[in-house]
Amino acid sequence: MVNVTFNLRNPNETNETPINCNIRYSGNRISLATKQKIKPSLWSKAKSRVKASSPLATETNAFLDKVQVISNKEFTKFLELNGREPLPNELKQSIENELFGIKDRLKQTIPNEFYTYFEYYIEMQSKRTKKDGKKIGKSTLSNYRNALERIKEFETDTRYKITFESIDLDFYYSFVDYLENSGKYKLNTIGKYIKTLKGILNDATANGVNKNLKYKGPHFVILKEETTEIYLDSGQLKDLQELDLSDNPRLDRARDLFLILCYTGQRFQSLIDIVNPKNRERGHIELKQEKTGAEIQIPILPPLEQIFKKNKRIEVISNTRLNAYIKEVCALVPSFNREVKEEYTKGGKKISITKPFHSLVCTHTGRRTFATNFYKENFPVPLIMAITGHKTETEFYKYIRMTPTESADRFKELYNSNLSKEVLKIV
Repeated sequence: MVNVTFNLRNPNETNETPINCNIRYSGNRISLATKQKIKPSLWSKAKSRVKASSPLATETNAFLDKVQVISNKEFTKFLELNGREPLPNELKQSIENELFGIKDRLKQTIPNEFYTYFEYYIEMQSKRTKKDGKKIGKSTLSNYRNALERIKEFETDTRYKITFESIDLDFYYSFVDYLENSGKYKLNTIGKYIKTLKGILNDATANGVNKNLKYKGPHFVILKEETTEIYLDSGQLKDLQELDLSDNPRLDRARDLFLILCYTGQRFQSLIDIVNPKNRERGHIELKQEKTGAEIQIPILPPLEQIFKKNKRIEVISNTRLNAYIKEVCALVPSFNREVKEEYTKGGKKISITKPFHSLVCTHTGRRTFATNFYKENFPVPLIMAITGHKTETEFYKYIRMTPTESADRFKELYNSNLSKEVLKIV
């Protein structure tokens, strides 16, 4: 929802003055001309409406009410179609178009051809900021550009003309087949390209540029498969923490940064806030997640407290460097030196290879480690989610990485510990 208020352009004017509309949401402010005028003497500042004593009150106030309703309606519609809040200029244009039918202005500012609109979308996204003022990540923008390049390559190689009107199920199956047959892309990568395309089409639909809704059909799906993602069990965490790296400050710092993620359940982007002493002045860590904007509080567990006491000041390194260094560290731990089967689909074929366990460790392993270990220890899921910041249990359970053997052993353990309960007395 947006906050809509009205005021007079020149409240000290003796003659009629324009009524302005001010729209605020998530730190953004839009000023909109209502094309309505009134004498300041007939305006109620307290109610932001024309006084009832004015002969224009009923008509003018009805229009102002209409502006308020349409502002919220257009904001909600854009959010539902695109999965994001509109930019100020996007919302202003859609409101003006709905109120005054300014279609020519829309056509002048928003491209109506597929490729030019795709470029426009990327440009708009690069300028967009999240609620906390931080710009969209470079990796996200890179995903957009990669998807655009793949579609262009598809058109060049297959001569399948791409327009808004031509994007249907035939296109979908042809595009997916093209990417699979190239042998270059994993199934999840193809899925990312489809997801990006659908986001573009949703945006174009919201702006009235695209009228073809075949991409919303049940078969135009975002392909996805579960990949081989690991976590560290409690024994491996202990081994990693006790590894002597006093002669290698570079790896020692990387190990501590990674363990911080394991004991907080956060993404790499939150590291800089976690290590900031100001964010833990009240006995726990307080931060706002960059990706979701969720405000969370994290308990400082004993292993985490040891790291903070050991390092008065912790300097965060880049995600790329930390991913490389932590693999070096884990290769030094005996309990990490085992083979893991990695399975995925590429070129339309199932591929299975074995890799050293330590080679699969990355910064995001820390978040999975936190979620899985506390889940195994029977911590209530809502309590764990309050720390990780997950909004739904569906998303949370994607982070639980227990093998079938671990699940069977855990079930038996829980059964034996609950034998006294009548509900589990199975004869």
